[in-house]
Amino acid sequence: MKKQYEFHFRHILKDGTILKEGEKLPVTPASQAAFAEVARILIEARKKRGESA
Repeated sequence: MKKQYEFHFRHILKDGTILKEGEKLPVTPASQAAFAEVARILIEARKKRGESA
């Protein structure tokens, strides 16, 4: 049985500002690296649970 997960991300900027719904996350090398790390963690967690990618 395939499980479905719903994720809710809250974007907190380095200066402590929290983005409101609908606001765009500023694209910087640091934000791209952080997003890539989150994606890597989620993919790894899915693999550990034995689900197909």
